[in-house]
Amino acid sequence: MKQMLKAENINLELDKLPTAKQLKVFAVDDEQNINHTAYKIMEVTENNGKKHYINPNKNYALVQHKEAFRPIVEALVTSGVKDFDFMTYANAKKAELDLYVDGEVNKSEGVRIGINCANSLDGHSTLKYGFELNSFSKSIEVVGYRQVCKNGLKIKVPLNEATIFKLEEVTKLRALISEATRLRHTSGVFNKIELIKYSIEAIAILKKPVEAMINYSKAFKIEHAEVLKKLIKRHVGRRFMAKVRDTYETENTCSSDLWGLYNAITYVASHDESISDTARETLLDKGANMLLAELTASSA
Repeated sequence: MKQMLKAENINLELDKLPTAKQLKVFAVDDEQNINHTAYKIMEVTENNGKKHYINPNKNYALVQHKEAFRPIVEALVTSGVKDFDFMTYANAKKAELDLYVDGEVNKSEGVRIGINCANSLDGHSTLKYGFELNSFSKSIEVVGYRQVCKNGLKIKVPLNEATIFKLEEVTKLRALISEATRLRHTSGVFNKIELIKYSIEAIAILKKPVEAMINYSKAFKIEHAEVLKKLIKRHVGRRFMAKVRDTYETENTCSSDLWGLYNAITYVASHDESISDTARETLLDKGANMLLAELTASSA
């Protein structure tokens, strides 16, 4: 599970991330006793010494997690942003770094938003610094953290909803993110400083839209058990239906509205130690998709 940490701990946490080295695997021709390279594998070593072996993409060039995330940390510190919070997550194939730089959007709920950076050791997902947005995107995803109950969050903010965004904000946001995504682990220091500032400015623009989504979900009252059941069935599915319903009904951090249901979903994803890391991410995605779908449906 992810844990929010302060900036001064980031070097230590980056050192704890898994490392990898590429190995050649040989096949032996029994008749001629000649070694032939059959394929390549990646040996991934966790901080505790445990090793995993994964198959990388054919043309993948290895980038260690620490090397991938160092540019954005350097850019933050060099540009004068030294007081930030972060979380790290890693498994055998990938690592993620969530950064929170002055991203508080709701003091009463303790919600903060930030950017997600990701790196894979098998090449199946691309190196990502922050947002992903293209000309066809109808929403933008931010990572979040609800401090009152230590819930990890994902929120997908609709770009085409006038009640959420003004047109000029969407235009500026697209321009900022287009610049921010040029940050690479090989960038020069001055280029890094410039590009990280675009990400920070994008987060600042996203605060009010995220706040609007929180307020909308609080106004969406769930007054009957049947409505609750339908919402959970539609957006969560059968596998986690009982856990989410029980959390919704028992956690004092939840309320009888869509925001309460959303927090029940993220609470299970963040605190249930019996579920896999993949299931956690799936639940966070389901919560984000629920807020987006219900908001979009109400304004249709």
